[in-house]
Amino acid sequence: MKTVMAGPILGELGWIIFDVMPHVAGFFAQHVDEHKVVVCRPEHQVFFPDALEFVDIPEDLLIKEDIGRGWWTGKPTAPVKRVIAWAHKTVNPDELLFIPYFQVKKAEWGVDPLNRPLVSLPREIEESWNLGEYIVVAARQLKRGPKKNWDPKKWDYLVRSMKDHWMYPIYAIGKEGSSYVPKGTIERFHTMEDSIHLLNNARFCVTSNSGTTHLSTMSGCPTFSWGSSWLKHRVTQATNPMKTEVHFEGVGWNPDPGYIFDKLRLWVHNMELDG
Repeated sequence: MKTVMAGPILGELGWIIFDVMPHVAGFFAQHVDEHKVVVCRPEHQVFFPDALEFVDIPEDLLIKEDIGRGWWTGKPTAPVKRVIAWAHKTVNPDELLFIPYFQVKKAEWGVDPLNRPLVSLPREIEESWNLGEYIVVAARQLKRGPKKNWDPKKWDYLVRSMKDHWMYPIYAIGKEGSSYVPKGTIERFHTMEDSIHLLNNARFCVTSNSGTTHLSTMSGCPTFSWGSSWLKHRVTQATNPMKTEVHFEGVGWNPDPGYIFDKLRLWVHNMELDG
């Protein structure tokens, strides 16, 4: 049996979700009867359900290197080159999917994408997962690109307004050290699969534009987001192959929370009218 490999999977979460994931699915669809290997971080395994084997990227090889630094220049950085060389040597595949990490313009994958919704894997639903009606928020608080972080006080205001209006519990998803837990929310910083499960069943998700925006749209969750105006087409169409209901406010990264709540309330009202 031949071994085919996708990886190493590196880069920002959003790109992995809306671009890498469907192309890996398309590649593996061409190799149904072969041994399929994905090299990635453990938390990203849930995005590649067709893989028969996963190889974890050692933390000491990553050296906290952000692939984005090479992405915008079109030149691989030395640490990233080391990870790529290590993966190829470790797996030694008969065939591999070329991942165009540093093609600044349109990426040439050499394989057609297979777009499928993100769905949490079959599981025994615990009592704590019988949540009824609820809302999800994802509050970005990254050290990288801090201008995209919304003031925690504004998140608190928005959540308070949402709870007063809809009276549903609100769950906060994200990652420890990279996300804020707004006051009044229930923190659910568990696994990526848990976040997908929450999004699969939520009424809607609210998030300033980040990787969790793409996680939400690919999970089929109606999504409300905001950011720079040039991102509107990208978020609502170009990176939304599942055609999930998305509303994007191109008002920059630091909008007034009252304005955001008013737009959110109108959007949800219109969705409910449309059925």
